[in-house]
Amino acid sequence: MAHEKIHPGTTRFVWERLASYRLLGEEHYHLIDDSQYEQLLILDTPFHLHRTGDPTVPFDQINYFNNILELHKDTIPDLRAGKCKLIFMFTDAWSTVNQWETHREYSGNMLALDLYNILYKVCSDAGILEHSCFCTPSSLLGVEQHSNWPIVYYNEPFNRYFEFEEGVRVQNRSFEKHFFWLNRRTRQHRLYALHQANKFDIFKDSVYTFYDYDEGKLDEGYYAHELQFFIDKQDIDLSFLQHRTPEGILDPDYSTVHDYQHVKELHGLKHHADRCYVELVSEFTGSDNKVFLTEKIARSIVMGKPFIIFGDKAMLSELHRLGFRTFSKFWDESYDLLPTMKQRIDAALSVAVNLRNTVDLSQGYSQEMMQVLEHNRQHYYTIYKTQQLKNFARAVQ
Repeated sequence: MAHEKIHPGTTRFVWERLASYRLLGEEHYHLIDDSQYEQLLILDTPFHLHRTGDPTVPFDQINYFNNILELHKDTIPDLRAGKCKLIFMFTDAWSTVNQWETHREYSGNMLALDLYNILYKVCSDAGILEHSCFCTPSSLLGVEQHSNWPIVYYNEPFNRYFEFEEGVRVQNRSFEKHFFWLNRRTRQHRLYALHQANKFDIFKDSVYTFYDYDEGKLDEGYYAHELQFFIDKQDIDLSFLQHRTPEGILDPDYSTVHDYQHVKELHGLKHHADRCYVELVSEFTGSDNKVFLTEKIARSIVMGKPFIIFGDKAMLSELHRLGFRTFSKFWDESYDLLPTMKQRIDAALSVAVNLRNTVDLSQGYSQEMMQVLEHNRQHYYTIYKTQQLKNFARAVQ
């Protein structure tokens, strides 16, 4: 029944997630079934508009959303009549602008786009505000909202492992390596972390991937250009590229192109993660102004691993706000609030180097560490999941 309620104009990217049991569990489908609306039109970033329109805005989002109702004008009568609900369910972080950001300016390595206010005006002008909803996965801290169109915090990427609970336990054992570290797509902050890790000889102590993946052609000139955002040209050492890994090094069925990071992929990774003491998390963005938690941190939580993050400022603080615990009792987490991405990576790598030099891999986790890991897994599947299901219900009902 739930599938029948999904409007055929729903963005394909969303449909691949909602119409498949790979991501959403029975609870989500029951909530869709219980919706008073006959149909739900669910829209996300137009990822298909990869190289059209305004080249300064990924996927031409401003033009696309300013004219979104032209693409769905046949549905407007049903939206006004309350037969259909229009849901903007974003899975990326560029949909809102907070008090520390400016529309169409980069926030770290993420372009800040005020799609919330653009779409508020679009829906208000069309008379469908009452039967529309705006959902974002990024933190709402500092985001000014309209009282008659409150934003729903629903984080599909971070929620991606809600169906991974059964049969998985936090493993406490002796370890083979210090670090578990996954890198697929090349991004500036990840490249800087990889470059600096090479200087500290981190790779020999890691189970890792460095897949060197991007839609475009990558060469040494590309890497040198990207690294100059963090390092003076004369200090760039491209010898770190020797650590690039072939596709499927950890899982022969893995594809860098079709990297869904769903339950199936996680099962394939867990036994590798269990060999390592801590996960180094190369998060999606490196913003100095906005927090966007993704499946990359959720992966550590559900696999029962402690983690050190290369990512947005205040990511650990956001996890605390959501009820999770982190690891300040075991190492210095002050890197989380440093003002720039470069500073955060340098400090986080310093923590990693210190752990490598001090942690005895034969001893396993302490009882106190195990309590943190068990709390995080339990919290993810109980209190946090319950709140996210309530938010999903607000969106679809």
